[in-house]
Amino acid sequence: MKTNKQRIRYTKAPKWVDEAFGSSEPIDPSTIDLPSPEEFACAQKRDEKQRITILLDTAAVTKFKKYATTHGLKYQSLINDIVSTYAKKNL
Repeated sequence: MKTNKQRIRYTKAPKWVDEAFGSSEPIDPSTIDLPSPEEFACAQKRDEKQRITILLDTAAVTKFKKYATTHGLKYQSLINDIVSTYAKKNL
């Protein structure tokens, strides 16, 4: 199957981009508080996930899906965040 994907070439930025860059100031990299590579690696480990199978009430899942859709979230991530927050505070 052949597709007709064309590469878009930007030759001139829109006026608002030129204005935004024109009024910006350089940032001193030493003033940015970034984590060290070790701290960043540790933070990544906290985000490890384990796949499980769980049965939830249909009504609860429906409410999570509705809330997530309304707020531009993924419902499974929303459930994970709620369970994680509960576990950290109460278990």
